[in-house]
Amino acid sequence: MSGRRASDPRTAKVIQLYSTPGGAQTPLLSLNGLREGVADALTGTAGYLRERLAGEYEVDDFGFDPHFTENVWFPAIRPVYEKWFRVEVSGVENLPVEGGALLVANHAGSIPIDALMTSIAVHDNHPTGRYLRVLAADMAFDSPIIGETARRIGATLACTSDAEYLLKAGELT
Repeated sequence: MSGRRASDPRTAKVIQLYSTPGGAQTPLLSLNGLREGVADALTGTAGYLRERLAGEYEVDDFGFDPHFTENVWFPAIRPVYEKWFRVEVSGVENLPVEGGALLVANHAGSIPIDALMTSIAVHDNHPTGRYLRVLAADMAFDSPIIGETARRIGATLACTSDAEYLLKAGELT
């Protein structure tokens, strides 16, 4: 024990860090919801692994895996979407609730970060949480890790036949 009294400003600051707004003391590991957040993440991860091991997920003809996208991909890129790019969305009401639609964006550069941000913007802001099926250049699918991940998150080759197939299937493309 350091011998500091509660009236010591340094001790008061520490007590303030571990107090709730009403002044009640919280356990050290709570840290304003950190404990609950970690517990939720572990529960979600356990559920995801159980479903994967049991084969309780579907993959479409192009390799799109909504289970992976929802539970692994979106949580991984959401901090970049929210904290780095600070995406603001408008016009989502113009996207159909059902049926196919072609979304066209201006893309520059060789890393399609704009497509990734648009896909999460559509999913997170559309009233029914629709997925955007991105059309990607063939070089994306030639890369060992990038190609597999692109397929799993719903990307397919940027060609007329794939685009028509997705649109006829009612996908946002």
